[in-house]
Amino acid sequence: MALMASLTIGFALGACGGEEGSDGSGAGAPGEEAAVLETYDRFVQATVNKDTEAFCDLIDEESIQALKRVGGCTSFFTPDTFSGTEEDVAEQEVTDVEIRGDEATITTEYEGTEDTLELVREDGEWHAVLERTGLLE
Repeated sequence: MALMASLTIGFALGACGGEEGSDGSGAGAPGEEAAVLETYDRFVQATVNKDTEAFCDLIDEESIQALKRVGGCTSFFTPDTFSGTEEDVAEQEVTDVEIRGDEATITTEYEGTEDTLELVREDGEWHAVLERTGLLE
């Protein structure tokens, strides 16, 4: 997955899709979508700011456990890992937000390429899922 594999493209909060109801097939309640997008924004800013601690605080527990096998999150992700810029962020557009209970998918578009970021709700807060992307293998 290009979005997570390179961590070179910044992300921005652009126009959001996903206007369906909260029946498990769409965006869910407006407050839920806002919470997902707020987490996404913090995740984006952590990458742009090269803030590995903030980035690692936003990763799900399954991914954190996988990262412990390779020295921990802040050892695996260093400031040099991130190269997205504020300009990249300005060009990235969120095109869809889909919430299914405690899981969410954000779809983005950047320079004609569509990517997704999976999130999971843990202890009432949203976290980015990295373990399922293959990035941590």
